[in-house]
Amino acid sequence: AADCERIVLGLPWIAQAQITMTAQPSAMDTSTLGMAQVGAVIAVSSCKGGVGKSTTAVNLAYALQSLGATVGIFDADVYGPSLPTMIKPDDDVVRFVGRQIA
Repeated sequence: AADCERIVLGLPWIAQAQITMTAQPSAMDTSTLGMAQVGAVIAVSSCKGGVGKSTTAVNLAYALQSLGATVGIFDADVYGPSLPTMIKPDDDVVRFVGRQIA
């Protein structure tokens, strides 16, 4: 986090920044929850609206994809998901395998 803070504070238009980075291994067996092929989950969150969470998530997903990762985004904003206005998937058909979304 110190390196990130140093880089961000080095930008001429940034007066101050507070950066918190955390990570914890999963405490449960995700293979039974339909997430057996998920290597990592990255959450973008804030307690305030309109701060760029969806934009950050989309940019992060595209950046990881450009590095060779297979990515997916879940927009949990029940009041107004903005991802459908930001990106258009190649295939938006929902497929089920048993009771799970494939």
